[in-house]
Amino acid sequence: MNRLATAGAPKPLKQGRLGFLADGVTISLSLTIILCILALCQQFYGIGLTTRHEIRPDRILKMADCSRWKFPEHYRTPLMERRSLFFQNDEQWLNLSVANRDLKTLGPGWFHWSDGGVNFIPRQPKDLHDSSIRYSVISPYQFKPRVGWILGTLLLGQLLLFNRMRPNLFCLRYFSPNGLFCDKDSDSGWTGEVVVFACALVAIFSSLSNNPDLTDHAFMVKGIPESDALAWYEMGVGLSEGRGLSGGFQNQRPFYSIYLAGLFSLFGAKLTLAQGFNALALAVSSAGIFTLGRLLHSRWLGLVLCISAMTSATHLDYVHAIISENGGMVLAMLSLLSAWRAAWTLSLRWSFAAGLLNGLAALTSGVTLLTLPLYALIMVVFPLTRRTAWKRAIHLGLMYTLGASLLVGSWIARQKIVNDKWTLSFNTSEVLAGGADPETGRLTLASFERASATGVDLQDQNQRYEYFLNTYKETVSKDPAAYLRQLSRAFLASVDYLPWRVAGFHLTVLLGLFGFGIWPALMRGQWAAFPLSCLLMWLWVKSGFDLTPTMLAAGIYLVWRRCRAASTRLVVLLLIATVLATMILAALSGNVATKRFWLVSDWAAFALLLGGAKHLIVTTATFIHAGMNHARLPAWLAGSPSPPEFNTAAFTPPPFIAFTTIAWLAFTCLCCSSTLFRQFRPIDSARGPLAPLNLQAITAEGLAKVGPPAHQIAHLSGQQVSSTIAMLGDFHAELEAGEGTQHWMQIYSQRPYRRWVAKLATLGADGRRHGYLNTIGSGTLGKVPKDTPLIVIGILTDSVHRISKKPIKLFEACLIIPLKRSSSQATWSPNFARQIWFSPTPEALSATGISELRP
Repeated sequence: MNRLATAGAPKPLKQGRLGFLADGVTISLSLTIILCILALCQQFYGIGLTTRHEIRPDRILKMADCSRWKFPEHYRTPLMERRSLFFQNDEQWLNLSVANRDLKTLGPGWFHWSDGGVNFIPRQPKDLHDSSIRYSVISPYQFKPRVGWILGTLLLGQLLLFNRMRPNLFCLRYFSPNGLFCDKDSDSGWTGEVVVFACALVAIFSSLSNNPDLTDHAFMVKGIPESDALAWYEMGVGLSEGRGLSGGFQNQRPFYSIYLAGLFSLFGAKLTLAQGFNALALAVSSAGIFTLGRLLHSRWLGLVLCISAMTSATHLDYVHAIISENGGMVLAMLSLLSAWRAAWTLSLRWSFAAGLLNGLAALTSGVTLLTLPLYALIMVVFPLTRRTAWKRAIHLGLMYTLGASLLVGSWIARQKIVNDKWTLSFNTSEVLAGGADPETGRLTLASFERASATGVDLQDQNQRYEYFLNTYKETVSKDPAAYLRQLSRAFLASVDYLPWRVAGFHLTVLLGLFGFGIWPALMRGQWAAFPLSCLLMWLWVKSGFDLTPTMLAAGIYLVWRRCRAASTRLVVLLLIATVLATMILAALSGNVATKRFWLVSDWAAFALLLGGAKHLIVTTATFIHAGMNHARLPAWLAGSPSPPEFNTAAFTPPPFIAFTTIAWLAFTCLCCSSTLFRQFRPIDSARGPLAPLNLQAITAEGLAKVGPPAHQIAHLSGQQVSSTIAMLGDFHAELEAGEGTQHWMQIYSQRPYRRWVAKLATLGADGRRHGYLNTIGSGTLGKVPKDTPLIVIGILTDSVHRISKKPIKLFEACLIIPLKRSSSQATWSPNFARQIWFSPTPEALSATGISELRP
């Protein structure tokens, strides 16, 4: 070997003292990398370290409608709005306002995190001037910017030293770009998916146990399902009891409730069981996302994406809620993976299975509806690019279409037969009409008010469907060009609804960028990738975590441009189709529910964004190191001049795809068969018939047994005092004095005393559930038996629905009498010995004209 051949190459280090030094550098570098990852997790997610901010009175700014305090400069991040707690004299404030504009109407005791600080209205006007009143905030601890610069500089120096000692680092032989979470055969490994699935379950169930009383002011309030969540749950219960499609969503996509009904038929109707299904769906989705990273030849990309799914508040919060997007996400993921397997292996059977899964996804959440034609097109076109016989390609597309049409077509045919409407869901027309509205561009309360003004009965689904469908047709035909321009604007604006403002997504992107810089530096000596990744991280944080359509388009271009393997390009095509389908559907709906749309397919957009960032870092670093090699710099400084090559000519589909697809289809068949069995053999109520029960006589006797506190209630008219037979199930919560929410149901409004709220399941004479009764009472529900028939006696008070502004009634309970029977065949009778008296609420007394109860 001549001198020219060895010029610039590092001299091998001798073993002994320098060998120990090399091992020390390796250990030090590993510890620094771990420290950097932990620092990122603390800084952008808050993993345990907290600090207390004592609010000085002179730092409180008095504004027109509220008072305001701002965090120190380096604490003004979006993380503070999610993780901080506001205290007054060590007592935590509970009433968090959804929007800052609502504070004025909500009044004292409410607060809102905004623009790096907290806006609040003191409980008493004099509190700000009272020296005994102290305000404080507990928030995740935040490092000062110089800590990041110090860690980054230290890590870069260690990377350079690591490269210098590379010939003596025997640990490198145990690492490879394909070695993360996989077996000896990188394509057929199971380890990664199993580990991710287990970690996801732990994270999800930890969230469920630590936040059982989650409130999102829409679908879950103090752990009680409302709105869509209650409708899906109620339909699942009805199916499990043999009552068929029932409730307000009986003409909507049915499969989410069918999954719930199948589980309810086997194990009983429980809220925790529905949430367990949601947890299972998210855990399988996380494992599928990791497999997606394997298909893109970046397990680090798959890992950070599944970390986002299992830690992001957007997904974790909705595991609590019984909404169809929980089932839609796992089916969207599995339909993409199965479509990739079918197109890559040219399998007609897998093409049919992929169509079935996509049809299931469309009938579960509806978000993936527009992926059906796009995936079918890819099924035909992609095989042709690989010189596959055109007949085979056509057959693949036909089998895929057949699988999807069997499900979607059957449901639409059912809608035509039962309701005389060719539609997937009855809310389709109103959503389309709202999206075409030239003034608002979305469905609003004003749209329903206009419909009501024309004589449409909004409670009649057929009238409402016809009105909005005709409105949509008239609007589009009047000015098609304006409608297309409006769709284009809404299409681009849909990117704004991606859940990029939540802490989990921030951490995901930053961890992804960090890994894309560290991995080339470690494995190929391309140390320049690390400062490049740090630069991107710094720019993104400085921009306020902004995300734009231009960034998404750039990510798509870079991923497509740099992925040269056919198997990878197929994945990219399917990801692009998924994102486009979501954005088009969002545009058609006027972005009225786009945040929920992205719950199903945000992983596809994030995969393209992070994939583009990865290729930007790797390509730029390769260019820089190629220049260093051309300048004949030492090898330890120049690094490798080329990116890694992947042999994908015979890429073997990971076994997770086949196993999970078959398992989920089998699970679907089990749920469908058990639900269908219930329709032919309806479940008999274990409670049996409840008649005859003389509620009026039982009410009078129960109130008489209470004694003097109830005699004034006993003399009220039947229009003021009401009694019904109901049952306490899972839907109940207790609210502290002064605690309230902004939900449109006034049952959750703020009151100055401790009370309980519940949705009691009303029971018919046959013992079956016939809806829910919104009930409120003072004190606690601790002694009320669950899943036992009860006679509930209360006072009806007037209230107003916060959205429709229409009057509604609240049931203020004052007495609950459990029922008893001697055997399962005996009749029920009141158990006065166990009756529970609840002192009537001030609102109930006011409604009856009673100033106070006299002994």
